[in-house]
Formats: sequence, structure tokens, C-alpha cells
Amino acid sequence: MTTVCDCSNERKDGFIAFDDEDCLLGSEDPAPPKNVTYTLYSHLPEVKRFPGHVCRMWAVTRSIFTDFFGWHYTTESKWAVPVSTSDCEEMRDLRKCKNETMYAKGSHKYTYDVIPSLQPVWMTKRWAVTFHCKIAEVALESECDNCTINSPVGTIEFPYNGSVTRNLQTLIWEDAYKEKKPCDLKLAGESVNDGLLYKTHDPKMRRLQDRISQTDYLVNVTKELERCGKSALFSINGMEKILIVINIPTPELYTSYASGFTNATEPLATPLLVEVHSNGSYDSIDSQNTTERKIPASLAAEIKQAAHHQYTRDLALDQVNRLANEIRRLQCENRKATRNSILLSAKNDGWYAATQLQLPSCSRLTVYGAQVEVARCAPFNVSF
Repeated sequence: MTTVCDCSNERKDGFIAFDDEDCLLGSEDPAPPKNVTYTLYSHLPEVKRFPGHVCRMWAVTRSIFTDFFGWHYTTESKWAVPVSTSDCEEMRDLRKCKNETMYAKGSHKYTYDVIPSLQPVWMTKRWAVTFHCKIAEVALESECDNCTINSPVGTIEFPYNGSVTRNLQTLIWEDAYKEKKPCDLKLAGESVNDGLLYKTHDPKMRRLQDRISQTDYLVNVTKELERCGKSALFSINGMEKILIVINIPTPELYTSYASGFTNATEPLATPLLVEVHSNGSYDSIDSQNTTERKIPASLAAEIKQAAHHQYTRDLALDQVNRLANEIRRLQCENRKATRNSILLSAKNDGWYAATQLQLPSCSRLTVYGAQVEVARCAPFNVSF
């Protein structure tokens, strides 16, 4: 028994859908990077140190009792008491503890701890109460006028009024002793660095790569920042206190982000112009030619290390993306080879080509240019 195909009433099932694709599409970066120069700035607040005074006070009770036989029984107790701000200021300014003169006991420390003397009286209990005091000068730290203060009695949050009492200890300070500094941006590393600026899938982000120092920075170009009189500054993802200046026209940074909004009216700011002197100092036009100060080398090294970690992550991601693109390209080439094989087979033998595609029995392929049509005949069994 064999199967015979009756094509007298051949049925047209349509054309095979092939993906008409270019396997090289997307294999190259459609937006090559731009050569730019950049400068990193740090606005990390400096820790300001200023003096304060910690005051402590104890109430001391001493008693003496003389019995019938002349024996003396002495008791003494001592407990801490709260110190008012006025008492603490009196210790600091007058070195007085409840009108008693305090004496030096160590560097920047004063105390009063004299035990009162009692004259025993027969068959009488005599007692006396006095106060002991201690004041010590301590170093306080703060990053700005209204920032948190680090102190020996703990962290002091704003608002505060020059004094705080904790654990029966009173800390006082004068705001006038705080070191006041104007707003200042410091260079983080070299004044001028070369890099490559890449676009990313996020229109708000740009990737800045420095292959010389092997560092990467993810620059947020959503909006331009201004700090301490400097404009054309942008923030960096993952580096809260670091800003960057890129010397390319600012409108180019806004192009892709603003294109999604029909009413985008971003100001076209001019790029920051820089001037490098022979002695290595770096001036900018908007800083009125004032020589920039640099952050400590240790802090610059930490920033560079964080950027290097970003560089290694981005480099590994680039390799993964290149591998994925190559896999997609090979898959595309395989599909094209399969298509060409079907076309050649269908031109030679449409019945055999249909069986290669595992189409139903009595199917036949017919080639029309670059298209392949599927026709199906009616199968029936014949016995000899």
C-alpha cells in the first residue's frame, strides 16, 4: 500500500513567512562615544572642631555620731545631681562650684571634691551636705552650623541652643567658636581628565569612561546643578557628594531627554571653560580665576577606587552584551542559511523540501522569486 497525492483540486495554503532581517544590524554601536574632558569636584563638608565643656555635679552627705562610750560612727553617701546651664557656665567662667573655688586637675580639667570636716559631739549626730563638681573641656565636631554635633555625651541633633543635658551631664558650647567657612568646591583628583562619553538606554544617564585611570562614572544629566557659584555641574550616581563638569555643550546633554517632551524648554547653558596653568593649577571662568583647592589624597583615592569598581562592572557588562550580540547574530545567520536551503530545495524538488519542513503529507513548495508558496494536495492510499 502506498500514498498517492491527487492535485486536481490543489489547495493553496499561502506563503512561508521568513524574517527579512539584516544580521549586521545592531552589531555596531549606532552612537559612538564622544571624546570629552571632565573635572571632578567634591562638596563633602569638612568636619569643624570647636570647644565645649562637660559639667558634672554630685551631692555629698557626711554624718558622724558619737555614742555614750565616745565611739564615733561615720557615714558618707554620694549621688549625681543634674547640672543647670547657669551652674555649668559658672564653672566654666568663674571656676566656681556653689561658690567654692575649683582647682586644676589635669589638662583643661577643674574639680572641687573637698570633704567637709565635722567636729564630733557626745551623744549627738552631726551631718553636713556639700556639692562636688567637675568640668572638662572637650572637642566637638560638626559639619555645618545646623548639622549634627558629635560629642562625648552622644550625637546632638538640630535644633539646639548651646547646651544639652544627658545622663546627668550638661554640655555647653558657644556657637561663636564654630569655624565658619564659605561654600567651597574642591578638586577631586586632577584638574583635567580625558574620557569617553557614552549614551545609555536611559535617556537621563550618560556613562563617562576614563580608560587611562580605568574609572567609570554614571552621570545624571536630568538637570544642571549650580553650587558655590559654579554652574554646568552634574551629579554622579552612587557618589552623593561628588559633582562633575564635562566640557561639551550642555544642550547636547539635554537632547535625548528633552526630545520626549513637546514643551521642553531647557535653557541652553554654555559649557564650562577651563584654563590650565603651567604650574598645574586649574581655574574656571565662573570662579573668577581663583585657584582650586584639592581634597586630601586619601579621599581622592577612595573616590577613584569606587569609580574603578564601576569600571570593572561596566567592562564585564560590555563583554556580556558583546557575547549576547554575537549569539543573536549567529542565530540570525542560521535562520538565513535555513531560508536559503529551503529556497534551493524547493527549486529542485518542492515535494522533498516540504518533507524537510515536516509539513503535512502531499504538501508541495513552489518558489516565486524570494517567496515560497505552500500547496496541499489530497492524499489517498493505493494497493498494488
